[in-house]
Amino acid sequence: VRLLADAPLVEVADNDFAAIVLPGGLKGAETFRDSPLLVETVRQCHLSGKIVAAICAAPGTVLIPHDLFPVGNMTGFPGLKHTIPEEKWMERRVV
Repeated sequence: VRLLADAPLVEVADNDFAAIVLPGGLKGAETFRDSPLLVETVRQCHLSGKIVAAICAAPGTVLIPHDLFPVGNMTGFPGLKHTIPEEKWMERRVV
C-alpha cells in the first residue's frame, strides 16, 4: 500500500489533530526518527493527551529512541523486537 500525504508536515504541524498514526515500514520509520519536526509533533500530540499510534517498525525505531513513551507497553514487527526494551515488549498483535 502506498500512502501519499495531502500536505507536507511543515505546512500542517501546528494544526489540531485528534490523532497521529505512524505507519509501518523500516525506511519510513527511519525517516520519521530522523525528522526533528515529526518527533516534536508526536511529542506535543502525546503531551496533549491525544492518540499516537505506531505500527510495525515505528514503535522501536521512532518512539523508543526519542523516549516518547517512557511508560507503557509496546509491540511491533517481530524482527525488530530487539529495538523495544524487554520490559515494554508485549507478545500481542495490538497493544
